[in-house]
Amino acid sequence: MMEENLAQAFHSATNPHRRWLDFIVYLRHSSDLARSHGAQHTFINNGGNWYSTALGYVVGGHPWTFHKSPFGDCERFMIQYGSYFWDIRTQKLADPGGVVSVTSRRPLWWQPLVSERVLDDEHRQVIVPLFNPPAEEEVVGVTTVGPAEGVKVMFRPRKEEQVTAWLVGPEPVSHRRKLAAVPLRDRRLEVVVPRFWGWTNIVFDCRKNPSGDNVFGTD
Repeated sequence: MMEENLAQAFHSATNPHRRWLDFIVYLRHSSDLARSHGAQHTFINNGGNWYSTALGYVVGGHPWTFHKSPFGDCERFMIQYGSYFWDIRTQKLADPGGVVSVTSRRPLWWQPLVSERVLDDEHRQVIVPLFNPPAEEEVVGVTTVGPAEGVKVMFRPRKEEQVTAWLVGPEPVSHRRKLAAVPLRDRRLEVVVPRFWGWTNIVFDCRKNPSGDNVFGTD
């Protein structure tokens, strides 16, 4: 599916998707409509910027055209790790707030962007994109306020799952590395996110434990 309307947000001050938060909701909805029916989603990004390009990537979209991030090569990153997002098995997670929470010194974009990639009956991945927003509320603004620091992501796995947490991102170069996942008393896991400037991702790789126990032992 090709989405042509979204580009108007960059050219009209009265466009209903002119604010970043409205743009994100609309972009996510458009991509979800295509991908939930087994299709791929392409969106016209003329007049856009690196935020709009990268936001499109994390919802499984294919921007036309793309704009380069000042913080890392997002296109090289997608060549290496794009399967997390472009795999048609990666679909919108309906209620991310029920299983994921994020704390940060300043607000981040994340909740409408969380996805679940179901590889088989015993293996799934919950993908949590994190964006450090610009100073401006409208989509024409990309002014960097400063790095995102002090970010923590909490995740509640299913009872029988064992979880490995990974940091996957394009800054400063494409990389993937394991993070320490600390169990909390309420059956959640917590990971500390290293400082980043624009965009990074936390992936919770979840596998069923044959013993039926969760990461914290048997309930």
